[in-house]
Amino acid sequence: MIMIIRRLRKTIFFTAVLACLLLGARWVLFISAKEIPGNLVINEFVAVNGSGLTDEDGDYADWIEIYNAGQQPVNLSGWSLTDDPNRLAKWTFPDIILGSHEYLAVFASGKDRKSGEPGSSLHTNFKLNQKGEFLALYNILYNQLIDVAAPQFPPQFRDLSYGRYGQGVYGYLANPSPGAANDETTTWAGVVAPLLFSQPRGFYNDPLTLELSTPTEGATIRYTTDGSRPTETNGQTYTGPLSIAGTTLVRAVAFKPGFLPSYLDTHTYLFLDDVLAQPAHPPNFPDTWGIHSKNIGGYVKDTPVLADYEMDPAVVNDPLYRDEIREGMVSIPSLSIVTEMQNYNIYGQPRMRGEVWERPVSVELIYPDSQQEGFQTNAGLRIQGGEARWEYIPKHSFRLFFKAKYGATKLEYPLFPDSPVTQFDTLVLRGGTSRSYAGRPRSDQRAVTYTRDEWMRATQVDLSGVGSHGMFVHLYLNGMYWGLYNVIERPDASFASAYFGGDKDDWFAIKHGFADETSPDKQELWHGVNHGEPLSGSSDRYDTLHRLASEGNLADPEKYAALTAYVDIPQFIDFFILNWYGGRADSWTENNWYAIIQNPAGKIKYFVWDAENVWDDGALINVGKTGPRNALKRLFDALSQNPDFKMELADRLYKHLFNDGALTEANAQERWLRINQPIEQAIIGESARWGDVRHETPVTQADWLKARADVLAQMEGNGDKLIAQARQVGYYPNIDPPVFNQHRGVVPAGFNLTMTATEGVIYYTTDGSDPRLPVTGEVASGAVAYKTPLVLTATTPIKARVLADDPAAGTGQTWSALHEAVFKVVERESQLSLTEIMYNPLGGSGYEFVELKNVGETALNLAGMYFDEGIEFVFPPGAVPLPPDGLVVLVRNPETFAQRYPGVLRGGVYQGKLANQGEKIILRDAGGKVVVSVNYNDENGWPVSPDGRGDSLVLVDPGADPDNPLSWRASANLHGSPGKDEPALETKN
Repeated sequence: MIMIIRRLRKTIFFTAVLACLLLGARWVLFISAKEIPGNLVINEFVAVNGSGLTDEDGDYADWIEIYNAGQQPVNLSGWSLTDDPNRLAKWTFPDIILGSHEYLAVFASGKDRKSGEPGSSLHTNFKLNQKGEFLALYNILYNQLIDVAAPQFPPQFRDLSYGRYGQGVYGYLANPSPGAANDETTTWAGVVAPLLFSQPRGFYNDPLTLELSTPTEGATIRYTTDGSRPTETNGQTYTGPLSIAGTTLVRAVAFKPGFLPSYLDTHTYLFLDDVLAQPAHPPNFPDTWGIHSKNIGGYVKDTPVLADYEMDPAVVNDPLYRDEIREGMVSIPSLSIVTEMQNYNIYGQPRMRGEVWERPVSVELIYPDSQQEGFQTNAGLRIQGGEARWEYIPKHSFRLFFKAKYGATKLEYPLFPDSPVTQFDTLVLRGGTSRSYAGRPRSDQRAVTYTRDEWMRATQVDLSGVGSHGMFVHLYLNGMYWGLYNVIERPDASFASAYFGGDKDDWFAIKHGFADETSPDKQELWHGVNHGEPLSGSSDRYDTLHRLASEGNLADPEKYAALTAYVDIPQFIDFFILNWYGGRADSWTENNWYAIIQNPAGKIKYFVWDAENVWDDGALINVGKTGPRNALKRLFDALSQNPDFKMELADRLYKHLFNDGALTEANAQERWLRINQPIEQAIIGESARWGDVRHETPVTQADWLKARADVLAQMEGNGDKLIAQARQVGYYPNIDPPVFNQHRGVVPAGFNLTMTATEGVIYYTTDGSDPRLPVTGEVASGAVAYKTPLVLTATTPIKARVLADDPAAGTGQTWSALHEAVFKVVERESQLSLTEIMYNPLGGSGYEFVELKNVGETALNLAGMYFDEGIEFVFPPGAVPLPPDGLVVLVRNPETFAQRYPGVLRGGVYQGKLANQGEKIILRDAGGKVVVSVNYNDENGWPVSPDGRGDSLVLVDPGADPDNPLSWRASANLHGSPGKDEPALETKN
């Protein structure tokens, strides 16, 4: 009976909560039939604290104020705060007393502190969401919600509180007052609803009519077209539709007495005729950009830096480019930055740094077609970079900051198709630095590609799993075309938290540069070596890492083990291999890197940065010079004392440079072509904008095509070149690893795996262990000497090495690098592969298809085969046998498929729909045996762009494991290539 009553109470309770959620009530007071002691309320809170109350750590944490409006003190034990309607007791108060008419501020910091000691601060285990969320005060003992925002409180703003005023209503308060009565001097009842623009931002050829509106009755709309912020005194009052016939920046805000103004929205309308006719002296733009600080390349110290805006008519009107440049300007997305013209004074002071040189801007990502939606947000803008900050390089790079003082605290947008991260604190807009058409005087601009750095960072992703992603855009500043830019992630603490987990405050981030050596506490921290410029977080673990490295003698297994607890060894090695492979000749171990390490128990990871100085002559093993700034070289040299480290270095070289490794010639070249393909036409716009800075005859697309081909040629045989150098310096054994008759992948049951070696004995394991023991280098007890082929009957991991005499090394017997492979045994009677899947096409599911290929040497009888998971289809009895290399395409909707893929033969129409989130697809033979099985996904390492962005999933290798996301990639062509083999990326000469 007691249990029934409890269940009844819970039913009534949650029914009431649900009712409030459905009704959309802002604040609801729940009082039980039995009077609850005290009268507690959430009186006030701040969800975006930028400069107000600080906690004991000095942080501007959000806070929630509880007020006891009753006549009796209340023991808060048994009370809780929560931001989750499914976890009402999410954060419980300690055993403390809140007196009558007393206030208590609780930090909503996520730090979860509640000692209850006098004078100590309270911290919830959650943070408040600026966008608004559920927030409640709950009495656990009485099972009652006391004060609740349902379904959520409204959006919040930096350093404004939300609380009670007047007759108990809630609104925004200009002056937060934690621990005291609410300050009602300046209040707002709400926020004017966002503005509605009748025309989307983007490119237009013909004049348009723009209407502005807001759902808030009685609001007045103010707008500007000069980039300035509309206010109640700046701009024009909107009275009717606006006629727009050329490139125009429309910024608008709606105002209403007693309400906060609407969000500042910006829409950029671009007209290509205006862009291509961009003059040398546009109105309202300055004629100079500061003063030259040195004599270099013909520039004279203390003379004005002449501004450069013109789109060079020699390129725009060239018969070779005048048609292609129009296509190139809309071949990639555009990024429009808009702000008050005076804010661009940072361009005339490029070497100035810090937040004081940050300017508020609007940022819009504009796709050239309507099939993909971009974004608009407000952010901060600074100049970015090192050498590119000098006045003699007129094209500067930028950094965007997403902060509460400008709008949202993060950019929330799936910016990079091959990345799972969709929230960003900062983004870098790389203009090409010194390796651009406007780069360093006397450098070879005609060898510039703009893609070397992008290739290096993308390759780090392929090598180690995580790296800084990037994309290319055309940049506009207040409607003025500024050129081709590479938008990339900055590998800082926020980046680390997004990719590796944990709070960003737990991550120590550092980059190349100088530490503050003038501070006494830094002298001991850096151990006499300048390890770089700390960015954020505690350096404790980083300091310990370099202390251990400086103690030396890492040939000692114990000392080596102690240090490897602080270094992600495979990732660290990959970082070096990548720079060697690209032939990086600059001082990259001193400059141009970022590193992150998590406290209290993480391992350091290094990331490539500003790596345009590669591919001048192919592979080059370079670890830099020993010096007080080169802590990265010192770390590498210390680790290299240990034979296990050198063995792992050899293993990683073999893994990446042979078989299907990320640095094989084919994969390196494919990646290079894929990265360059999007800007092949876009480079013409960059040529017109900046190609005449260093040359009377401008750098053109023809120069770019040659530069691209030159790098492609360097990749031929580059792996062999690197291995030869590695052997010469003792980083790679003279003994070759064993060769398998098939390197990993799917094999039939009973497959005979053979291993060959030119010398020595092959030792292998099948349990995932290494045949070589660490420390001693002896043969592991579980290793087997290879004599006859292995018959594989189940999925098997193979690790194999050769042990042979190496007279050249003078060390007796030497182990080869490790050949590692996993063989997936699949029972099937045919060599049929599912080679392409279009599971979430643009335009809807009517464009879905799957493609099968006969990868065997004989014709296959498909009759009676059927799909029974994922989709439903049966090949009819009269199905024509599929010849070797033959393809068959099954579709969901033959009519819509034919519209997009005219002339493509269809093998049938299936029932059902492919799941956008991923699922298993199974094809069986007439007897029910599995012929093909694929368990695809839209996350967990699977290619991202096939999930609704126009690409299909394409199997890289028919022999690869179809359930491994690395076996698939996005299609080379938009919408895929059903009925045809996936095309190779074309080169243009």
